[in-house]
Amino acid sequence: MRERAHSSRLTSSTRLSRARRPVDTCDWRTCVRPLVLKKLVEQTRHLRWSRQLVDLLLEELHISDDFDRLIGPTAGLRSSRYPQLLAIALVLRHSWCPQELARIVRKLRLPARLSEANHNNHDCAAALSAAASPSVRRAQRDERPRA
Repeated sequence: MRERAHSSRLTSSTRLSRARRPVDTCDWRTCVRPLVLKKLVEQTRHLRWSRQLVDLLLEELHISDDFDRLIGPTAGLRSSRYPQLLAIALVLRHSWCPQELARIVRKLRLPARLSEANHNNHDCAAALSAAASPSVRRAQRDERPRA
């Protein structure tokens, strides 16, 4: 009997805290968060590239073992290599589909010579090349039947 009374009290207090939570979240989002973000904008105005910032960005991009295999140890790299680290992390994140890889390569304004890579599958190389080439996409769009 005592256990039942105890569990119902926990349930009541849990219900009460859950009922308050949406209001607290709403207050945070509408009142507190904008003020905090505005203050952070001011505080980061003169922020410079740092190892800590790059490490945090790479962590947020969820880099994989592929990154380590391609780049190697990053601990001793100069700050001039930071853009490369971030670009490769972005490329890896979007490299699971040829069209997405081509899209991120274009956005990074990297040379789109993906078809020159040594691929075992010629169809894969052709798909990468076509996806990366704006003129090929334009020609394909022009060839589509109009509805």
